[in-house]
Amino acid sequence: MTEPVRYRKDREGKRYRVVLNEGHEGFVTRWTESCTGCFEFNEGWGLEHYEYDAKHKCRIGAGCSECGYTGKRRASFWVPFDMTAWSRYVKAAEERQAAG
Repeated sequence: MTEPVRYRKDREGKRYRVVLNEGHEGFVTRWTESCTGCFEFNEGWGLEHYEYDAKHKCRIGAGCSECGYTGKRRASFWVPFDMTAWSRYVKAAEERQAAG
């Protein structure tokens, strides 16, 4: 049986869906970014010839298999609510791993 969805509010009143990671509460932030596989770079050349997507605030690449030929891709990252507790947990885990 799954647990009910929980939400938490920050100081400004913005609501975040609680996501657990290793027993720590946090939230997932998501954004759209330019695809790293789509851009043809050469030293000294800029990105001006790639179209800019004002809604997602990124350049649209030429399209490749990495992004499904859209030129953009979705990214996400888990962010803990209590960074101090998460840092202590990660440090302890690294120490355990280094010890053997």
